Amino acid sequence: MDPMSDLGTALRELAGRQQPIDGSDAADLWSRGKQRVRRRRAIGAAVAAIVVAAVGLGAVLVPEPAVVMPAGEVHKPAYPERIYPASRWLATTKDHPLGQVAVVIPSYRGNKSSVYAISATTGEYRYLDLPGWVEGSHVSLAPDGKHLAYWTTGRTTQAPYPDPILNPVGKGEAIAGVAIYDTVTGKVQRTPLPTPHGMSDEPVYWVNNATMWFGDWRLQNRHSAKMVRSLSISVGRPEPLQIRDSALAGTSGNLNSNGTFSLSEDGQQTWEQVAAPGSIDPGFFEARPAVRLPVRLPEKHADGPVATYDYVATAGTRVVVVVDSTPSMSSPVLVGDIDKNGAVKTLDFVGDRFQEADVVGWRDASTLLAYGRDRHGAILAAVDVPTRKLTVLTRSISGWSPDMSPARDVLAQGLVTGLRPPEPMDPRLRNGLIAGGGLVLAGAVLVLVRRRRRA
Repeated sequence: MDPMSDLGTALRELAGRQQPIDGSDAADLWSRGKQRVRRRRAIGAAVAAIVVAAVGLGAVLVPEPAVVMPAGEVHKPAYPERIYPASRWLATTKDHPLGQVAVVIPSYRGNKSSVYAISATTGEYRYLDLPGWVEGSHVSLAPDGKHLAYWTTGRTTQAPYPDPILNPVGKGEAIAGVAIYDTVTGKVQRTPLPTPHGMSDEPVYWVNNATMWFGDWRLQNRHSAKMVRSLSISVGRPEPLQIRDSALAGTSGNLNSNGTFSLSEDGQQTWEQVAAPGSIDPGFFEARPAVRLPVRLPEKHADGPVATYDYVATAGTRVVVVVDSTPSMSSPVLVGDIDKNGAVKTLDFVGDRFQEADVVGWRDASTLLAYGRDRHGAILAAVDVPTRKLTVLTRSISGWSPDMSPARDVLAQGLVTGLRPPEPMDPRLRNGLIAGGGLVLAGAVLVLVRRRRRA
């Protein structure tokens, strides 16, 4: 028997048994296919919607920032050579005080204004827990880094001042108290400062580790304010903080960061200083002869010849000034000699392109400390007024802020390399990614299960 003949016979028989395709079955098949496609699209859209909702929910439900930076090895108190920006998600000192602090820096924690500090002995970064702090207002660190002064709200004898420029609190409240935070124990000592309409947010200067001064635009009524040089506060004692009005109440001028008051007598050109740097007795004020400053600056000053001054202080027979260079913001530091008649004929620039200066204090009677910027970036520098020499002490990776407050005594003890704080992921993004990833996985499993059931 021929195999090929048998194969041909079998194929013909098979072809004869094959039924023609029914057109109605083809239409039903097409309909079922379209339904399956629509079902898959619906499942995919549902999974995508769930993922989007989960990501949004994770962005809203932000946990309390609590990333703790590991402390470095304990060393003698020292100031960090490098200052880094702190993550918004670092922990606070609420449950564990940081101890002696080298510097405090305004920043943001989460979405709110805050202040972080760097330990003087371990280099650890943490945000400070300051109960009652007027958010965004000035803070000031004592020279030894163990106390921090900050403003609080409180009661006023009349309605709070409505002007947001002079009253930064608003919402029917005003600055009406001062608090001293102990960086070692975490305890807070509060003192009310009752006034009719509140107080303005002015910087505080620590004369020493127990006494601080501040000037204040005390709000006299709802339409005016009066500059008052007032209030010295003693800390570190069991009794309430002692407050004394100064003999300069009612005068106008600038409170310098070296503990002197510069009083403008003739516009911006003639200045008189009272009180000596480092004076211990807050009731003692030593008047000094008026200093007449030049109306014009050196020709190489790029902002024009007419001078206005942001800061004026004397050291012996020399005067140091910071020039107001708005809107260019160059703000250079200049030093000049005072003649026997109190006149300053010329002012010389300090440093090589040292600009955008912001005075932070005096290390001693002749050395000015200032943050600023040179050709290489942000720096903390020491200006030796007698020799006009500028020495770069530290460079800041995060730049600097006008409210950045160093511990002068810690800075004088020396420098340390410092630590870089951790940079954790934003918990809103992390939570969203975790939730979204979990739901994507759940959706994929659901699709596979449904496919198997229909197989």
